[in-house]
Amino acid sequence: MTRVAITTLGCRTNQEEGSALARLLAAQGFTVVPFPGPADAVVVNTCTVTSGADADSRRAIRRAVASAPGALVLVTGCYAQVSPQAAALPGVHYVVGHGAARRIPELIAMGRPSRVTVLAPPLPRRLDDGPLAHGAAGGRTRAFLKVQDGCDAFCSFCIVPFARGRSRSLPIAAAVARLRALALEGYREVTVTGIHLGDYGRGLPPGTDLVSLLRALLEADVVPRLRLSSLFPSHLTDDLVRLFETAPALVPHVHLSLQSGDDGVLARMRRPYRRADVERAVRRLVERVPDVGLGADLIAGFPGETPEAAAATVSLVESLPFGYLHVFPYSPRRGTLAARQGGALGPDEVRRRAARLREVAAGRRAAWHRRAIGRVVEVLVEAGGEGRSREYLKVRFDGRPAPPAGRLVRAEVTADLGEAVLARAVE
Repeated sequence: MTRVAITTLGCRTNQEEGSALARLLAAQGFTVVPFPGPADAVVVNTCTVTSGADADSRRAIRRAVASAPGALVLVTGCYAQVSPQAAALPGVHYVVGHGAARRIPELIAMGRPSRVTVLAPPLPRRLDDGPLAHGAAGGRTRAFLKVQDGCDAFCSFCIVPFARGRSRSLPIAAAVARLRALALEGYREVTVTGIHLGDYGRGLPPGTDLVSLLRALLEADVVPRLRLSSLFPSHLTDDLVRLFETAPALVPHVHLSLQSGDDGVLARMRRPYRRADVERAVRRLVERVPDVGLGADLIAGFPGETPEAAAATVSLVESLPFGYLHVFPYSPRRGTLAARQGGALGPDEVRRRAARLREVAAGRRAAWHRRAIGRVVEVLVEAGGEGRSREYLKVRFDGRPAPPAGRLVRAEVTADLGEAVLARAVE
């Protein structure tokens, strides 16, 4: 029986697609084994969101070649889609774009080609419930449900529209059916995910949007928790905030694709909101959902970012109750508008600005953890005696034996551990 190892880099959507591939391979009789380790074939599911992600992808490819001598090596994902020739490193046999990902089991069965083969058919125009539409890694308590792919926003810094194609959505009935299937497999929490999740509904009947999808998933009432992947601040509409306020299964956690707190930088980024929109949306959310866990992505050192603009981002995130921040130093992506705009900062200055934002992030996380001390939170227990609260606090249980994985337990937060909080189960 052919042993296949899979390693996946990048975002939640990529992780979901990697686990979906594992499920597809297992269903077709292959044995999915851990990476790295002995294997007959290795699949590297890559990312290209930044130049650092490109470098990580290349390192993962080289590691795959070295970890399983003689194995068939296939490279797929966004780096394979955007830079197929660069992904064809020594030892690689197939480079498989998104449009050919469903052929991976067939390619493995075919065996080694006479020379490296690049498969890059056009990206699909619709998102359906096919064999690579959804996945969840075996043995985990949380699963992903991909309902949207692609992006039409074309922000000036972003390569994703070129890697993923135009925005497309999974019909509501198919999403509900897949949610029911995940519930039957025992998953207690499902993250609804997409490349541009707030654009859900593109290509579907008029009136179909993210809120109508969520209402249908909540009405199915088959999992205790639904979580959302990242949103633009402009996606925090009154209807969505009302859903967070009134639907217990929709956990109070919002991760914003924010990127900057300065209007000039946001304009250069071609983002569809400004600082005042962010402040208004977040304060309305916090007023109506006081315990919400709030996170954000930020880009440090964007071309043309003045010291005053960098300070504006710091002041924004310090003025709002963010619990955590993901900071990315700007890196130019060939083919994007930002790479041609001019005003690039030196690498040392970009690193300094990223370091400053990470200092702020550490302070916001510490304040978030301090606010949680003494509270009782609901935790979904995962392997290793850890879990996540509804608000997305990372929770470690104290010295007593942790509850078994997969259980929802109430726990009192007792201390800040830096990257997590300490808690004791109270039931």
